[in-house]
Amino acid sequence: MKTCIIFGNADISDYSFIRPISAEDFVISADGGWRHLKRLGIRPNLFIGDMDSLQETIPEDIKKECYQPEKDDTDTFIAVKKGLSLGCERFVFYGCLGGSLGHTLANIQILIYLAKQNIPAVLEDENSEVYAVSNSTLCFDASRKGKLSVISLSEQSVGVTLTGLKYPLSDAVISNDYALGVSNEFLQKNSSITVNNGDLIVIIEK
Repeated sequence: MKTCIIFGNADISDYSFIRPISAEDFVISADGGWRHLKRLGIRPNLFIGDMDSLQETIPEDIKKECYQPEKDDTDTFIAVKKGLSLGCERFVFYGCLGGSLGHTLANIQILIYLAKQNIPAVLEDENSEVYAVSNSTLCFDASRKGKLSVISLSEQSVGVTLTGLKYPLSDAVISNDYALGVSNEFLQKNSSITVNNGDLIVIIEK
């Protein structure tokens, strides 16, 4: 499965959570995300951005796609579309949580955009991982520990079933105006989150 790894400009204070990057992965610097790649010594396959958050010079030999700041799509969303056009089947986002609240929420919307196409994706930082589930099932193995929250982005998410968690649900309805799914817990056994009709965000606290 070809993975697209996108680095955004949100602050990262500890890089130890970032998973190893293989030669088969396609790495994109979304504008100011270049600063993280530079510190990690990772050469991106592509730089995409409008230069509005870029604080350091990009080497001339790195491939670039530059845009005007006045555009409809965020740099991160442009990077996602590029990854899709190249056949990427999985997306990992670093430096895309925190900082600008507007951009963080937009990045969560990107997770829904990908989930609706059955493409796995995760936003990850030092403290959390964020996933989306759209008319589908998200599974975790028994190695998972800690807390998680399940939040509906749809007005109503119907047929929500949680298994292998401290607080299970069976064919429930979760709405976007009532925080029913906050602070659940893994039980160190296989678990799953299913929604038959709707969009869920799953936030895991490390």
